[in-house]
Amino acid sequence: MLFPFRYLEMSTIAMNRGCRIESGPAQTAIVFVAATAFNLPRWFEYEYRYEVDVANATLDDNVTVVEVNETVLTVDTTALRQDDRYIR
Repeated sequence: MLFPFRYLEMSTIAMNRGCRIESGPAQTAIVFVAATAFNLPRWFEYEYRYEVDVANATLDDNVTVVEVNETVLTVDTTALRQDDRYIR
């Protein structure tokens, strides 16, 4: 993916024509956008769920019992991701 950009940077032909990308932030932006576009479908192959559990907890004085909500984030793969015929 980075090969064409590196070739433009190092090529003497590109230097003579003025085809260089001078700015490091511009190169970084190009790579970031390309990587995001390439990996975007993979981010939708997961399901995120919040599970709230209520548990009893005893305080330090061993007398008081309070209810505590525990929130757990679970990440699971979708049925599409688990399918053997799906090309990853």
